[in-house]
Amino acid sequence: MKNSKVYDRPIKPFPEYVQKDITYKLHTLLLALLRPTITPSILQPNILNLSEEDWTRLFTLAAQHGVTALLFDTILRLPEQQQPSRALKIRWALSSEAIEKRHAQQTRAAHELTTLFASHGVRTILLKGLGLSIYYPRPEHRECGDIDLWLDDCDKGNRLIEELGIKINYDSEKHAVFHYKGVMVENHSHLLMPSHRRTERAIDDFLVGEAENSRLAPAGYYTPSPMFNALYLLRHMARHFGTEGINLRHLLDWGLFLRSEQSEIDFEKILTLYAATGYDTVYNIFTALAGELLDEDFTPLLSAVPDPQLKQRVLNDILGFGVYRTPSGNRLTRIGRKTRKLFSCRWKYRTLLPENFWRDVILPSLLFHLKNPKNI
Repeated sequence: MKNSKVYDRPIKPFPEYVQKDITYKLHTLLLALLRPTITPSILQPNILNLSEEDWTRLFTLAAQHGVTALLFDTILRLPEQQQPSRALKIRWALSSEAIEKRHAQQTRAAHELTTLFASHGVRTILLKGLGLSIYYPRPEHRECGDIDLWLDDCDKGNRLIEELGIKINYDSEKHAVFHYKGVMVENHSHLLMPSHRRTERAIDDFLVGEAENSRLAPAGYYTPSPMFNALYLLRHMARHFGTEGINLRHLLDWGLFLRSEQSEIDFEKILTLYAATGYDTVYNIFTALAGELLDEDFTPLLSAVPDPQLKQRVLNDILGFGVYRTPSGNRLTRIGRKTRKLFSCRWKYRTLLPENFWRDVILPSLLFHLKNPKNI
C-alpha cells in the first residue's frame, strides 16, 4: 500500500528550479503576506529592503497562485514606507478590481442559470470554484475561472441553452461548454466519468447519494453538502496535483472549507472511504499543509501524521506551480517538454496517488494527443 512506504529521498527546502535566494525570499514573503488576509489573528510581516523589481516578481507570483486580490488586502495595511510603488499598487488595484467584477458577473450567471434550469425541472449543483468563495473573508477576492454545473438532466439543460441562441461546444466527453453573458460555463452530465475501476465506482456512488443533500446558497445557486465536498474536492485537487500541479489557492480552498465545515463532516466515514480508495496519504498531507497555511491545528482530522520529507516535497511542488506550465518552441520541443514533465511527476503516483502512472496517465495522454495532434 502507498501509505506504508517510507519516503527517504533527501530534499532541499525548495525544488531545484527555485533554489535561487531571491525566489526563496519571494515564496517566504508570499506566504507571510497571505496568512494575515485569511487568518486576521496572524500579525502582518515587516517588509524590509524589497526592491521594485522584487515587488513586481511578487505580483507575478501571486497571479500564478491565484491570490492577487488576497495579497493586495494585506499590502494595503502595511506601513506606507513598506508598500510597493504607486504605479505597481495601481496595477495591483486594477487586477483586484477585475477579480471583484468577475466574481459578481459569475454570481449573477450562476443564479440566473440555476433559476432557468429549475423552472424547467432540471436540478443543478455548482461544483467547486465560485461556490467555495463563501469560505473566504472577502468572497469577491477568491479568483474563479469558469462555472461548473452538474445537471441531473444535462441533455435537457443543453437544449434550454441552445434555445436561447447560445452555441454549445460538445468536443469534450466530460462536459458541454458555452458562454453565458461573458462567463464560460461547463455543464456536466456526470459527477465522475464512467469507469470500470471499483474504487471510482465507489466514489461516484457516494457522490451521487450526497448530491441529494445540496444546499441553496444565499446567492441563489445550489452547492454540495460538506460530505460531498470532503471527497469531491480532495479527489479533484489530488488529480490536478498529479500531472498539472496545484497552486496555493487550491490549498486555501481546502483549508478554509475544513475550517468552516469540519463539524458537519463525518470523519469516521470519510476517512474510511479515503483509505478504501487510496486517497488517505494525500489527504493527510494536503490537510496538514492547509493547517500550517491557515495557522489551524488540523491534527485531529488526520488519519496519520504525514512523513515530513514527503510533505515538504509536496509543498515544494505547490510553490513551484507555473514554472514549466507554458510550452513553447516547435512541436518536437513541446513534445519533449511535455514528456519530461509527465515523467517528472511519476514520484507522485509511487508515493501518494492511487492511480497507476502508466495505465491512468501515460496511456490516456498518448491516446488524447493521437486523436488531437493540434494540442501537442
